[in-house]
Order: sequence, then structure tokens, then C-alpha cells
Amino acid sequence: EVDVLVRVTAFSGVRNAKIEAFALSDENVQFVTGLNHREEETFISEEDYYLSWATSSGGVAKGDVEVGAAILFNPARVETQLDDAEQALLISTPCKLFEYWISSANSKESEINTLEKFKTFAEDALN
Repeated sequence: EVDVLVRVTAFSGVRNAKIEAFALSDENVQFVTGLNHREEETFISEEDYYLSWATSSGGVAKGDVEVGAAILFNPARVETQLDDAEQALLISTPCKLFEYWISSANSKESEINTLEKFKTFAEDALN
């Protein structure tokens, strides 16, 4: 058993949130994170980010709203990437702290409201 502390930091005026997962143990561990695939999504897997764009599901929005989700990560801290029909996963290298960023957007926003704009935003955020 390993106790884990996960801290999510949202910054005022910043779209991305920072995720920090800490292993509260003497041993290094491997953390797992990822995105669940959605019906009829566009999924982009790059060296340093995963991005998904699809119509919302599960009654989370009234009407058809396209929703984007992204994970931005340091590929040097990822040992394995797995992608199957249900999910795309990142497995960290053995460590005590795994950091990455998450972001989202939707088609009802005034600025980042398309897959192309969200992809550009994610790529710019990594620089």
C-alpha cells in the first residue's frame, strides 16, 4: 500500500490546471493518468500531450456542445503510453512526484471553441 497525495492547482486567469501526484512512501512508484475515449471523438496523441475533442455525453450540457480535454506532460517523465478503445494512458517513470497539466475548452466559448484552436492553445502552452 502506498499513500498518495494529489494536489490540483487552478490559477486565476489561466486555463490550465497543474496536477501534482506525490507518493508518501520511501519507495518510488509509477503513477497512471490519461483520458477516456468518447464516441466520435477526434483524438490527438503527440509526444508531449493528449487531446480529445467530441460532442459532450452523459447529459453534462444542454444541446450539442463540443468539449475538448487535454493532458500536457513531460515525455521524459513517462515510461509507457497505452492506447486502446476505451482510454489513452500515461504511466510515469518510477518517482515520488509526477507533475502534469490538464486543460479543457468547449464550442460555446468565445475564443477557444474549435478543435484547431484548442490544439494550437495546447501546443503554445507547452512552449
